[in-house]
Amino acid sequence: MSTENILDLSKDGGVTKKTTKEGTGKKPSPLSKVKVHYVGHTSKGIVFDSSRDRNEPFEFVVGKGEVIKGWDLGIPTMKIGEMAVLTIKPEYGYGSQSMGEKLPANSTLVFEVELISFDDSKDWRYNNDQSLELKDKGNQEFQKNSYSKATSQYQKSLQLINEIPIEQLEEEEEKTKLIDLKKTLHLNLAMTLIMKKYDQQALDHCDQALKIEPNNVKGLYRKAICQGNLIKYDDAIKTLQAGLKFHPENEAMLEKLQFYKKKRDAYNKKHQNNTKKKNNNRRKNNNQRKNINKKKNNNKRNNKKKKK
Repeated sequence: MSTENILDLSKDGGVTKKTTKEGTGKKPSPLSKVKVHYVGHTSKGIVFDSSRDRNEPFEFVVGKGEVIKGWDLGIPTMKIGEMAVLTIKPEYGYGSQSMGEKLPANSTLVFEVELISFDDSKDWRYNNDQSLELKDKGNQEFQKNSYSKATSQYQKSLQLINEIPIEQLEEEEEKTKLIDLKKTLHLNLAMTLIMKKYDQQALDHCDQALKIEPNNVKGLYRKAICQGNLIKYDDAIKTLQAGLKFHPENEAMLEKLQFYKKKRDAYNKKHQNNTKKKNNNRRKNNNQRKNINKKKNNNKRNNKKKKK
């Protein structure tokens, strides 16, 4: 096949596309339900599957992992009526998995695909709109101190966002907004879970938010609170010190830092006193056992003398 007009969809040569017939209209967006015809064969030309032979188009939802990665990358680039050849290397196909005699492990796949139609009435924007509504409901419940209900709304909102294949969106602005919403939901969940005293779960959400924005002030502050509540005072202090490098004027962080230093010192002193008390008790018990044994030995010696 000539390399002319071949697009590298995966940017690493793992999925390439050559259009053989132009289509019309717009392209399907992530979460669109598409209908395609295809003929699949190996790089040696052996046909292993064909919807045309069955005379039955294949349907799936883009971006939800219902098909191999190569298809999730390739089909959204097509227009209705377009025909294209997708060449898919094993890492974007079935990998080391054998799919029968015709398709051994580590096979490069070649698909002749035609996009027949698609329905984008429930595309990623639907999930986004629903997620925003649920987030707002969560905020309302939080304001009413209904932390369990707020947690439920935020969790549902985050689930919808997680279903969106963000990396497949074309507009960087759209990606940025969704990633920012995801970060906000993790932070909101952290706060509601802190209020419910589920500190370990809250800590996990703080870490997820900080993966998105490592220097986020709310994420660092709430992470320190979780660590403090879990009696991990040294960790809380380190988190706050790291945060103050980027937010040196943050009064809440400065105040919390001094608070946890005092808590750590009091905890360590109490722990040392308890350890000292345990050691004293251990020595006392040892001395008592020695005295008892000494008394027993003396009694034995006296009894022997009496017998003589």
